[in-house]
Amino acid sequence: MKDEVYRNSLSAWKGLCKIGGIEPRGRDEDLALQLQNTLDQNAQDLETVLEATSTGLFLQSFFQVIQPFALMFQDVLNFFERAGARNGQSQWRVSVDNELFNLQHFEEYLEIWNNIEYEFEVPAIDWRNAFLPNNVRIEIGGHNYLFDNNVTNAYLNSTGIEDVDAWLMAYDENRYTPFPESLHPDRFSAGLNDAARIVMAALSIIQRRELNRKELISILRSTSCRPDKCDAFDLLTIAQNETDHWLQYTVYYLAKIINRPEQERTRFGEKLASAYADFPRKRMGAVIQIKDLEKIVSLPVWRKRHEFYGVWVATEIERALKGHRITIHHDEGELNFSFKEAKIADVETSRQKVSLFSERRVPLPNPVGKGRINSVQPDFGLWTQELQSDNCVLIVEVKHYKKRSRRNFRDALIDYANAHPSAKVILVNYGPVGSEFDDLPSPIKNRCMMIGYMNPENINSKNNFSSIVREIVGEPVLIGSYMEQVTSSDIIVVDSSYSMKDIIQSDWFIDFIHQLESNPLKIALVDSSIRAIVTSSSLMDWFSKNDYGSSTSLLNPVTELLKIHKQIVIVTDQDGWGDLKSISTTISKFSIDNFSDIRLLQISNSDID
Repeated sequence: MKDEVYRNSLSAWKGLCKIGGIEPRGRDEDLALQLQNTLDQNAQDLETVLEATSTGLFLQSFFQVIQPFALMFQDVLNFFERAGARNGQSQWRVSVDNELFNLQHFEEYLEIWNNIEYEFEVPAIDWRNAFLPNNVRIEIGGHNYLFDNNVTNAYLNSTGIEDVDAWLMAYDENRYTPFPESLHPDRFSAGLNDAARIVMAALSIIQRRELNRKELISILRSTSCRPDKCDAFDLLTIAQNETDHWLQYTVYYLAKIINRPEQERTRFGEKLASAYADFPRKRMGAVIQIKDLEKIVSLPVWRKRHEFYGVWVATEIERALKGHRITIHHDEGELNFSFKEAKIADVETSRQKVSLFSERRVPLPNPVGKGRINSVQPDFGLWTQELQSDNCVLIVEVKHYKKRSRRNFRDALIDYANAHPSAKVILVNYGPVGSEFDDLPSPIKNRCMMIGYMNPENINSKNNFSSIVREIVGEPVLIGSYMEQVTSSDIIVVDSSYSMKDIIQSDWFIDFIHQLESNPLKIALVDSSIRAIVTSSSLMDWFSKNDYGSSTSLLNPVTELLKIHKQIVIVTDQDGWGDLKSISTTISKFSIDNFSDIRLLQISNSDID
């Protein structure tokens, strides 16, 4: 790429917009506004503030603003690597907006990003978790812990550590001086070192603006902008927290804990580390050049960053189901997120097998949403298979709006809820969603919700989303080692007598049958005779149309089946097991958790006299 020479921050911004397809008055208006607020919350427009901003400060601020995209691309890359490893694919591709991208596109972006030097990396905490050191302090020793003789903030300038006391003295005079060297993160163990880095990051943001404490808080009180409570490193959020002397108290706690016994420091640090571990990491104090940003915004994945937001939400659905066995569907390594129906994944270990679809169209007469005609096509849906039909249990609609669109959001919730009468409907937005609607029709109101600021840095929104998905799908149902022996048999025999009713209607049995759906094994329904032979996909339908048998006498039908099949597996209960004892002493019994009455037996025809 030919090096461009920019006269100032404004020309650099215009150059990046041209190279990266950034539309400040279009789809990237939110990015431009965030950049403007990062530089000056009271500015009338971005161009005016850029004319008065040094190039170094502009580059660092732009780096901070686009950081969520790097986290998003890393999550997408991790998703496809997991999918490829699971299915043996080395060249996965994803189709968005009818363009194909492979793993190398993401790796190229992240390689450039990761090679940019930065001063330190911190947990991407929100405003509330900025006070974690104080919360841990109280948890360990109560409100007076680490204070000498119940001192107040008026006496926080006495710790016995010279450079810390000098820093605290300056703070009392409303001045921010360089972070005390004696509290450098390298002097602390895990957890405490992050607390020190967080203070250093906040101080660097304040000092780049050359603000004292009074000036910082006056910005908060003079602007119409609100603090971004999702980001503890937003200047207004720092100012808001500083009204409670956030930095002063944290520095004081670090100074007091550093001289405590090692065991005490370790305990404090471990509790902090555990809390910080939930947050993604963000890089602060970048040592960046314009050519680095030019490379980043010229890459193909950057130009499709808005479309990849939807792909990222799909990775969050998968992340919510950690511990489940998930099979990613693909067409020779291609996963399609374009505007057409596609099965993305199957959740093999859900109580009812659940599949994730994108863009699945469902008929709907008279939708209220603009542009919808007799149908809806939400971004994602989780579907279960019940008898001969599918049932949707969760709809996720993805928006990348810079602000709440009341009519659009409301209409989407109404249409998707009406089209999917059993589903929870979630609308997620990269930006705000505002308050929940109180005027939704009563039949659907309790099934609809919105999650705002759903992005890679917002742990609260991600966790909220994850808990909803997890609650709907349920915890993983363990697939026992007996399945290998089951699928190696020639036919499965299911005791269909009345004593089996509760077992056949149990979650375990439904899971057991779902695990056989990809296997061509036949299933024989027996009681005192062979009643039917069906497939796994039609088994539950058979039970819905036929009565359970009135008696259990499995010996004759099993013996008959063993004349045809070399090895069979039998699902029965205590009564059926007793009836088969006379065949052989080599019957294998499997222990099924929570169902002591279930007997899963394996018998070979060599066991017959």
